[in-house]
Amino acid sequence: MTPTYEEDKIAILTVIESFLATIKNREPYKMRQYIIPKGGGVFERPGGVIASTLSGLADRMETRIKDFSPDVLIEETIHDPVVMIDQNLAMTWAKFNFTVDGKLNHYGTNVIVLLRENESWKISGCFDNHKLPDSFDCISESVLSLE
Repeated sequence: MTPTYEEDKIAILTVIESFLATIKNREPYKMRQYIIPKGGGVFERPGGVIASTLSGLADRMETRIKDFSPDVLIEETIHDPVVMIDQNLAMTWAKFNFTVDGKLNHYGTNVIVLLRENESWKISGCFDNHKLPDSFDCISESVLSLE
């Protein structure tokens, strides 16, 4: 039986939340169970754009997490996700906050593309931008609202 939109939406958001929980739990090696390894990511950062495979992203997160003391809580959370689904293809657009010990470190928008593979959703692409807490956050009137 084909899942309903709501069932797929719950499954998709569960994959994304589980993927992000690997950061908080300091287990980025577990990211691989939620991704298509040769999928891609493009991330806008203050020093420039970073592009990699999703496997490369997991490797990068393993290295980055070691930069934080074990007693420091690091977490990325999403809010207000918009989920679009067309059969075995899905996309989420969600605002995110990245906090360190509960203090906002940076924030932005995540765009995550997923494919259904063997009846389960896998992340095939990730894209985000990066804003610092003291940056001016303005949305142009020409931007189409997805909500």
